Amino acid sequence: MNVHTRCLLLADKIGEIFIDGLNLSKEVVHYIDSTFSHPSKNQFEEVLTDESDCERDSLLELIFFPDESARIRLEELLEEEDFQKADEETIASLLSSMQAGATIRFPDERGSLKVLISNSAANSFVSRLHISRRLNGSLIETIDHHVNEKIKNRVKARLRNTRIEHTGNRVVFMCSFFEKMNSRAVDFFENLNFILEFLDEIQEDTDIYRSIMNKKIFYFRNVEKAKKHEDQLQKSNMETLFAQGVRMPYVNKNDMQKKMRMIDRISLAVFGKTEFIDQVTGSLDLGEFEGDEDVKKVIHLLS
Repeated sequence: MNVHTRCLLLADKIGEIFIDGLNLSKEVVHYIDSTFSHPSKNQFEEVLTDESDCERDSLLELIFFPDESARIRLEELLEEEDFQKADEETIASLLSSMQAGATIRFPDERGSLKVLISNSAANSFVSRLHISRRLNGSLIETIDHHVNEKIKNRVKARLRNTRIEHTGNRVVFMCSFFEKMNSRAVDFFENLNFILEFLDEIQEDTDIYRSIMNKKIFYFRNVEKAKKHEDQLQKSNMETLFAQGVRMPYVNKNDMQKKMRMIDRISLAVFGKTEFIDQVTGSLDLGEFEGDEDVKKVIHLLS
């Protein structure tokens, strides 16, 4: 497909999304209401059409932000065609020339309104799609073979919009994750989000198994600190502890315990093993746990 045809095709698909409507997230609505004193639909429309308003461009960038549903709708085309960085300007220009404009929807009683698509808003939307980013071929093949058909494009869209370089042992790890984790499980995307955040934190070609076990140690030690301070609070009130120079840690104990269990599930699936952290020393020298029965023991011990 030539350059003009592929750009026109993508612009048409994005245009369909604009016509169907962009739903304002609660974060964007909060910004609008805080900045413009909870405007009515008509007042908000005046803001969007006032080119002299210094807040207008920033607001349009927030509104024209591709959410996950938009990314999923476009993913199949982005995978099929070899879009280049230079195509972004062409596509944005095609979008800004659309006469139909875009429908903007509030989640409350203010309903919806239509706005023309400025060139800056179109540029902002298109640039955030990462149309020129190509997913690793091994990842695509693994996802196509092992991930539930209903969520394949959602998974690929999620990968396209991470900062992770899909190279080296990261690809090997992610392929194993998609092959061995149950993509029909209710917590599949929770596990996926966790590993994507984790992989973004580590250097390329890092020993992933060792790094994820170190992450587990980090969570364990913070949970232990939280427990220690909870015990102190049983014996003294907060004011006394502050007077003694004791500072309470900002730790979500339940969340960290949940992530430790998540690490065990992922590690057992991908590597076939995990390690038990000693409750007294925090050591990882007590051996490895393997198989479904052992992970149940680990979860029980960490609960």
